[in-house]
Amino acid sequence: MITTLSILAIIAYLATWMLIVIRVQGYFSEYVPQQGISLKIIWIFALCAQAASLYAPLILQNGLSLDLISATSHVLWLISLLIFYTTFRYKIETLALFVIPFVILSLVLRLLANDWQVTHLSGELGIHIFISLLAYSVLFFATVQACLLAYQHYRLHAHHTRGLIRSLPALDDMEALLFRLITVGVILLSLALLSGFIYLNHFLHQEVAHKVTFSVIAWLLFASLLFKRYRYGCQARVAIRWTLFASTFLFLAYFGSKFVFEYLLK
Repeated sequence: MITTLSILAIIAYLATWMLIVIRVQGYFSEYVPQQGISLKIIWIFALCAQAASLYAPLILQNGLSLDLISATSHVLWLISLLIFYTTFRYKIETLALFVIPFVILSLVLRLLANDWQVTHLSGELGIHIFISLLAYSVLFFATVQACLLAYQHYRLHAHHTRGLIRSLPALDDMEALLFRLITVGVILLSLALLSGFIYLNHFLHQEVAHKVTFSVIAWLLFASLLFKRYRYGCQARVAIRWTLFASTFLFLAYFGSKFVFEYLLK
């Protein structure tokens, strides 16, 4: 069943990506095809199929697959969901062009691995993992958005306003969206760290100390950026650099540590 759902999700994501490509190409010719409803329906189907493949073990075995590939797929699913939700307010479908290929790749790798280990979740552990995945997803979404903002900033200052740039929201809206995402991400990361300290007895043990350390460094960097933004103001270029730098520590905290333990120290 999980294999079938994953294949359906891959097909639906491919169709979603192609429809978005057609829409973006329309901005090059200043004609945008009107297939918004069909795009959203297929995108929803892709999200539902991927969610069913990822969370079926939660119902059947009271646990989740949280190996490196499965965890990556969880985070990418949440990012795809966040982008889909954001499209109702911002013209941000272009972000999905860069995210969906990685979503598809994670689904393909998960199919090829086919040896998922299920982690059984207690109430406290489940809460901590769920909040952590949400925090990582929102902040990595902010990272992708920061990269697109950097591209938009460069192109506008070079007076190139055609093509892909036309498919993006205004620069001010892009900056506002970035800081909204970081604000939500910092709140969720704070809750994730707090829930870890409260619920997990081994939260500061040696085997997870590096994960906690990198997560705290990322939290400090993101929080400092928000403080600088709302207290003194912050230029887009500075915000982009801080976001990418902080996200590097967040990436090392979760995916870096999983890679080391599952592949290098196995």
